Amino acid sequence: MVKGIGIDIVDVKRFEVTRSDNNVQNQILTTNERNRAKKEAAPTAYTARIFAIKEAVVKALGCGFNKGLLWHDIEVSEGDDVRLSGYFQNIAREKDVKKIHSTHSYSLNHIVALVVLEGQTKESP
Repeated sequence: MVKGIGIDIVDVKRFEVTRSDNNVQNQILTTNERNRAKKEAAPTAYTARIFAIKEAVVKALGCGFNKGLLWHDIEVSEGDDVRLSGYFQNIAREKDVKKIHSTHSYSLNHIVALVVLEGQTKESP
């Protein structure tokens, strides 16, 4: 059963600043994500992709970056696998999310990410 759907599109040029501003990367990316960004042929597009996936996760969960929620509480690994921690993990548990599906597509200037939250169906009375 689908528990949530989120989509986000970003302009890759918006992330050019991350190449020279470590504060932006430190805010958005986890340590593992920053380490992978260093190995990427296109680190700006990589950062934009991770950002878009994280935004899509937040939209799918139906919350926002409020109440002290942190970018680092969502980690995107190789293959766009998503791992939640902290408050986001609690929201996912409340919604009975069992699996997070994510994918992305891109052009030279834009990246779009789609996230679908999957859970078990509720039994009818």
